[in-house]
Amino acid sequence: MATIQKAGNVKPSTIVLGLPADGKTTAIMEEIERRDFNPLWIVFGNITVVSEKHPEWDALVVNNWYEMNAAYNEMRSGKIDISGYDVVVIEGLGYAATMALMDAIAKSSNNNQQAAYLAMGREMNAILAGLRDLFGAIFV
Repeated sequence: MATIQKAGNVKPSTIVLGLPADGKTTAIMEEIERRDFNPLWIVFGNITVVSEKHPEWDALVVNNWYEMNAAYNEMRSGKIDISGYDVVVIEGLGYAATMALMDAIAKSSNNNQQAAYLAMGREMNAILAGLRDLFGAIFV
């Protein structure tokens, strides 16, 4: 259960849901442009739309869950300087979940899929909440 806190202290989070090629990335880009944010895109899928319109924006392209864990830990420790970013965007959460699940299954000693799903859910939740704490806002 989450800790009760003052609403003004909660950093904003926005989740954008939709089918593939429904305009989710475009909607997020337009909101970032409107607010004049400097974003860091963490990409688990396709960066093409963003790179074509905003090649100046920084992106971390993640190929597997191990890379995501390493990058997150380096952000938390200060090895990756995130001080210049107003917002983090997680692009491709479905791909991220698949990567995290594959990692959890690989780590499982008994191939228990239920335990792997539980581990994946806990780890993804922890990293998303941690990213929200590190940045001024998060878009997923």
